[in-house]
Amino acid sequence: MVNNYTKYMVMKNIIKNIALSLIMITSLLSCEDRYGIDSQEGTFDKTLTVISDSVYYFESENPREVIISMNSSSAWTCLNNADWCNVTPSSSDSSSLITDITIILDPNTESYNQRTATLVFSSEGIENKKVIEIVQNGLVQLDVDTISETFAEEGETKTFSILSNRDFAVYSSSDWLEITPDNGLSSEESQTITVTASSNIGQEKRSATIFVQTKDKEMSFVVKQAGNRLNVIGDKELLVSIDGSDQIISLDASSNWTLTIPSDCDWITSDVSEGTGSGDVTLKVAAYDGNFQRKSYVYFESSAISLKDSVLIIQKPDPVKFTSEFFNEGAGITFNDDGSATLYANPGSVRTLKSKINNFSYGKYTINFSDFQIAVTSSTMLMSIAPEGKDVGGISLGVNANPKYSDGWSAEYWITETFGSKIRQRVDNDISRDDISKFVVDVRKSDTEGIVDIDFYINDELVKSDTGIDGFASGDPYILTFWIYNVYDKENPAVFEPATLIYEPY
Repeated sequence: MVNNYTKYMVMKNIIKNIALSLIMITSLLSCEDRYGIDSQEGTFDKTLTVISDSVYYFESENPREVIISMNSSSAWTCLNNADWCNVTPSSSDSSSLITDITIILDPNTESYNQRTATLVFSSEGIENKKVIEIVQNGLVQLDVDTISETFAEEGETKTFSILSNRDFAVYSSSDWLEITPDNGLSSEESQTITVTASSNIGQEKRSATIFVQTKDKEMSFVVKQAGNRLNVIGDKELLVSIDGSDQIISLDASSNWTLTIPSDCDWITSDVSEGTGSGDVTLKVAAYDGNFQRKSYVYFESSAISLKDSVLIIQKPDPVKFTSEFFNEGAGITFNDDGSATLYANPGSVRTLKSKINNFSYGKYTINFSDFQIAVTSSTMLMSIAPEGKDVGGISLGVNANPKYSDGWSAEYWITETFGSKIRQRVDNDISRDDISKFVVDVRKSDTEGIVDIDFYINDELVKSDTGIDGFASGDPYILTFWIYNVYDKENPAVFEPATLIYEPY
């Protein structure tokens, strides 16, 4: 017989089993929720998640690569309205937990304008969409209208313009330029920049570089400023006729200046002795009736800035003619109507033609010949520059055809013992005796007192150049003498006919 206790225990076990079953069912349902197990279709929410910014900005060139993340519970796609914006991958046929999507742009090489692409991410069965905006800048525009004019030396303000679709900065390589403003924002309109140069107190022109710079591009240009100046415009060596004339000198000057004419020059005058700035100055050159070239410098000077320039005025009279007015008469000498003189040396004779002029000194002596006859066996024809009162002792240039000294003939220059140790230096050359038309002796004072430099020419060919010759630098007057030696030729006379003398003193 079943008692009440037994009945109680049976009922208790039944209730316990029912409770355990309920717990297991509850646990299974909980696991479905936790792990997304779909025990009944359509009972959970579908999702589309894109991890990204809403807007991305890119430069026109060398754009960067951007990676965004996609999480979708079903197939998805990206709608892209721009072919220059590349999205990889752009769709999926199935759901995905996490997908990396790469966005990279083509360079914008066609326009200065900004361009925009819109990316729309959507998933099947999901109403919400993810929209991303891609903004790419246009080409960098940096147009600079530069300054080409030179700034005035006293200081000056100039402007230039900048058209840029980028923010920019402006700066100078030199602190004598002030730039305002020194930066600007991107704009579709040109922007004006003011540049002020301070006063240039130096004597030299100066320059500076102005830089205009954006993040991606830089341009530069050079500006210049005039220095203090005092310059003669045009020729600085003027040849004036012996009749004299007015000479107009043009000055380019930035300050006060003075005109100085040497006190020993009484043949050049001017109505002005000072002035300010650029302009013309008139020099009056008197007529000249002298025998030799004369010349003088005139000086323009600005003492405040230590600037100086000069002009050399030269007057050249007609060449000295060989007449009894200028040369001593003697046996074997004939003064011709054309101004030449003939020295006729019979065999065994010597002839000399000496100038009456006694103010020869440093300078260039040019003798042109109308006739020059020398036989193969004849001796020497030359011109000599010697101290006044001496027939010898000085500098001589001639030609020698004595077989005793040369197989044919040679140019010959003498510097006698009076002025050094060089005697009868001979230089063979290829000039035919029949072609000789000119002698030139160029005597210049060296830096050292008592020393001269000498060049000897026959025609226009340099025969010899000597430097540092002693004894001809005192500056005392010298006499010009022409010699013809025919002591060796017993049969043939020689003719030496100088036509004109040009003396250009230093």
